[in-house]
Amino acid sequence: MTHSAIKRQKSIPAIIFVTVLALLIILCSVFSFFYDIYGWAFITTDWVKDIKAKRYAKISVDAPKGSVVFFGDSLTEMYDLQEYYDFPTLNRGISGDVTSHMLERLEDNVLVTEPSVLVLLGGANDLGHGGTPQSLSANLRQIITAVQAELPDCKIIVQSLYPVNPNVMGLSKRIVGTRTKEDILASNILIEDMCAELNVTYADVHSHITGSDGYMYKELSVEGLHLNKRGYEKVTGILSAYLQSAIERQSAGAPQSLNRVAA
Repeated sequence: MTHSAIKRQKSIPAIIFVTVLALLIILCSVFSFFYDIYGWAFITTDWVKDIKAKRYAKISVDAPKGSVVFFGDSLTEMYDLQEYYDFPTLNRGISGDVTSHMLERLEDNVLVTEPSVLVLLGGANDLGHGGTPQSLSANLRQIITAVQAELPDCKIIVQSLYPVNPNVMGLSKRIVGTRTKEDILASNILIEDMCAELNVTYADVHSHITGSDGYMYKELSVEGLHLNKRGYEKVTGILSAYLQSAIERQSAGAPQSLNRVAA
């Protein structure tokens, strides 16, 4: 073997090492970028979701009773409740959850905490994974009736599905996927009618964060699907009126109200 051949052979491990190191740096940079935006909510694999659900179940056993529980998917998980509310809250959002997943973990993650008020938001991922307005509203109905059966004094606030916007950035169309403004509107009609039928509060968030084109205001979104800080500040302003009314009714022992709150 010639000297040059030996030299090339020795350089191969060095090239592999540099390549692997470069890939690790890239992967770490990508992870850091998404983590800074979404936290752990950007990982939606089944095993991570299962870990989160089991953790919620564990901490829910000793969680304070009578809190305001927010129950949903990534839009809830990414909502820093302690930053926006000065009353006891529990976050039970899991990124990637569809309404059937929420129904499965309802008992261990929510009911065991005996919330005084439940704020429910779910269905966006159903539309992103082949679900229909009819199927997601049916699952929400099961969640609501289960809560009413076990915790009849709990006040329930069901949020409208939020709008999306496929035009915020280059990847928005891919991120928004099959979630259309038409399906979102159809879902909200069904959800509102269901809330009236079941005598729970429907919180219309959608109309307050939607532009004339039917899409979420760009300035409120990270990438067309999730809210940024400004978006959560806007939603907090909308929900605060509903929550204040629910808490007051809870304290007074009044029945659930059918009326929307002027937000």
